[in-house]
Amino acid sequence: MRIDCRKIATALAVAALTLGATRAASAQGKSREHPDEDRREQGDKPRREHHDNGRAHEEGWVPPGQAKKMRSPDDAVIVARDVLGTHGYDVVRVEQSGDDRILFYRRRVKVGKFKLEKPLTKMYLRPRDDRFVIERAPNPLVAELRQKLAQ
Repeated sequence: MRIDCRKIATALAVAALTLGATRAASAQGKSREHPDEDRREQGDKPRREHHDNGRAHEEGWVPPGQAKKMRSPDDAVIVARDVLGTHGYDVVRVEQSGDDRILFYRRRVKVGKFKLEKPLTKMYLRPRDDRFVIERAPNPLVAELRQKLAQ
């Protein structure tokens, strides 16, 4: 009686694949030790508990996703330069007075080939607790400056 090696190898491969597939399929079932199992059967979403890792009693601790990014006065100058530039203003000079920043800017006006220079205007950026106070800025730009500084 002659044994064909190819048939034996094929049979072993089919058996291995079949056992492996049933094992993988059985791992996809629900676990009986899951704490929210009875809620899932009722169609409710499982409860998510907030874990603060014991830091909730610390002063100044804020839960994840609610923290505000603190900006430095120099970051505020960069944002103000960007906003003023997109609306047709040129920032000419920036002065520092403690933590406050004073921006000198002027409106950009082109008439034909010529650039007309409007008079210099000041804008004050003053950091307070968790935000910046913006003084003497053009009214349409104040809301955009506050929005970009809050991000």
